[in-house]
Amino acid sequence: MTSKKQTFLHGALILMCANLLVKIIGAVFRIPIVIILGGTGYANYQDAYVLYAMFFAISTAGLPVAIQRMIAVANAEKNYEEGKKIFRLTLISFILVGAAGTAIMMLGARAYSGFVANDDAYYGIMVLAPTLFFVCITSAFRGYFQGNQNMIPTAVSEIIEALCKLAIGIGAALYSLNKYGTERLDIVAAYAISGLTIGVALGAFYLFIKRLLTRREEGEQAKIKQSVRKSSDIVKEIITISLPIMLSSLIASMASVIDSFMMKRRLINIGWANEAAIETYGNYTGMAVPFFQLPNSLIFPFAVSIISVLAAAFAANNKNLIKSTVESTFRVCLIITMPCAFGIASMSKPILLLIYNPAAVETIAPLLSVLAIAIVFVSMMTITNSMLQAQKQEMKTIISMACGMLVKIISSYILIGIPEINRFGTPISTCLCYFTIMAINFYFLVKYTGIVPPARRTFIKPFMSGAIMSVCTIFVYILLNYLLNGSRLATIGAIIIAAGIYIILRTNPEIKNKRLNSYLALNLFVSVLAYTAGTIYRIMSAGSFTGENVTFLTVLKITSELSYHISVILFFLWF
Repeated sequence: MTSKKQTFLHGALILMCANLLVKIIGAVFRIPIVIILGGTGYANYQDAYVLYAMFFAISTAGLPVAIQRMIAVANAEKNYEEGKKIFRLTLISFILVGAAGTAIMMLGARAYSGFVANDDAYYGIMVLAPTLFFVCITSAFRGYFQGNQNMIPTAVSEIIEALCKLAIGIGAALYSLNKYGTERLDIVAAYAISGLTIGVALGAFYLFIKRLLTRREEGEQAKIKQSVRKSSDIVKEIITISLPIMLSSLIASMASVIDSFMMKRRLINIGWANEAAIETYGNYTGMAVPFFQLPNSLIFPFAVSIISVLAAAFAANNKNLIKSTVESTFRVCLIITMPCAFGIASMSKPILLLIYNPAAVETIAPLLSVLAIAIVFVSMMTITNSMLQAQKQEMKTIISMACGMLVKIISSYILIGIPEINRFGTPISTCLCYFTIMAINFYFLVKYTGIVPPARRTFIKPFMSGAIMSVCTIFVYILLNYLLNGSRLATIGAIIIAAGIYIILRTNPEIKNKRLNSYLALNLFVSVLAYTAGTIYRIMSAGSFTGENVTFLTVLKITSELSYHISVILFFLWF
C-alpha cells in the first residue's frame, strides 16, 4: 500500500473532485426527482432517507474513523501486519452491525412512519433498509484504504453509487409513475430510492475486488516479522475510539430528524393545513437543504484526509506538522466556504430559479438565505471534529454535539411555534445549532493543542472578501438581469463575475493598503447591516402585522435598501 499513498492535500483533492462530481450527479438526480415526485412525494422520499441517514451515522461513523486512525498509527510505526489484522476484525464488526441495523430499520419502519406523521414513507424505508448492510461493508474497506492514505478507491466507489442512484433511481421512478400514477406516490418514492440501494451494493463489490488486488502488492511487507497485539486488545481499542464518535454522529444526524418531526407538527399547531406543512417541508429539504450541504461536501475530503495525517503526526509527536496542518486546513476551509455562504445568501432566489418553478421558489428562497449563514459553521464543525478525533479527544465531540442538538430542539420548538416566524424557525435553529457546536469544538481544540490560528489571515480576510463579493454579485445581477430581460444567463454571469472578484480580493497585494482597508471595513459593516435588516424584514413580513409593527417593517426595509446602495457606492470608491 505504500506505493499508493498520497499526501494530505493530494488525498483531499482526490476526494474533493469525487465529492464535487457526486454532488453534480446528485443535483442532476434531484432536479427531475423533485419534479417527478412533487412536494408531497419528495416528502415521502425524504422521510425515508432521514431515518436511513440516522442509522447510517450510528452504523458507520465511528468504525471508519477508528480503523483509519489505527492503521495510520500502525503504518507510522512500520507495523503493517497489525494494520491488516485491524482491518479483518473491523470488517467482521461492520458485517454484524450492518445486519443488525438493517433488521432494526425494517422492523421499526411502520412505527417511524407514524412518528413523523407520514405513513406513506413506509415502503421507502423498507427499500432502503438493505442499503445499511452494504454501507457498513463499504465503510470498512474505505477506512482501510484511507488509513493507508489511498483515497482513490473511496472516490471511485462514491462515483459508482452516485451514477447508479441517478440512472436506476430516475428510471425506476418514471416506470412506477407510469404504472401507478400520482395516486400512489408512496410506491413511486420507494422505486426512486431503489437506485441508491443497488448503487451502494455495487460500490461495496468494487471495493472488495480492489482489496483482493492490493493484497498482491503487500508481499514485501508480509516478509517482515512484526509483533501484533492480541485480538481482544485491538477490539477494545476499536470500541474505545468508535463508540464516542458513533454517539456524536448519532446526535448530529438528529438535526434532520428534528426538522422532519418538528417542522411539520409545529406548523400544523399554529394553524397550517397538514398538506401545506408536508409540502413546505418537502420543498425545504428538496430545494434549500441541498444547496446548504453543497459547500460542506467540498470540505469533507479535508476532514477525512486530515485524520490519517494528524494521527501519524501525534504518534510521532511532530508538533510542527500538527501546527502547519491545522492552520492550513482552517485557511483552505474558510477560503472555500465564506464566498459560498455570502453568495448563496445574497443570490438564493436567482439560484433557485435556475432550476425550480417560481411558485415554490418564492417561499423557499428566503429560507435558503437564512440557512446559508450556517454554511461556515457546519464546515468548521466538520473540520474541528476530525481534528479532535485524530488526537484521541473524540469524547469532547459528544459534548459539543449534545449541546448543539439541545439548542436545535429548543429553538426549533419555540421559533416555529411563533406565527410571525413560522417556517423560518427551522433554518434559524440550524444556524444556532452549528454555531454552538463550532464554538465548543474551538474551545477544546485550543485547550488540548494550544494552537490558535492567526485571526486576520485565517478568518477576517476571507470574511471581508466574501462580504464585498456578495454586494458586487447583487449589483452585477441587477444590471445583467436588466440588460438580458430577465434571462437565466444573468444569474450565471453574476456568479462567474463574483468568483473573479473574490479571486482578485484574495490575491491582490494592494488589499493590504491601509486606505483601501478602511473602505473595505466600512463596506463590510454596511453590507452586513443591509443583509441583517433585509433578512429580518423577510422573516417578519411573512406574518400579519398592523400598527407599530408595520412602522417597524417599513424602517427595516428602508434600512436594508439604503445600506445596500451605500455599500455599492463604497465599492466603486474602493475601485
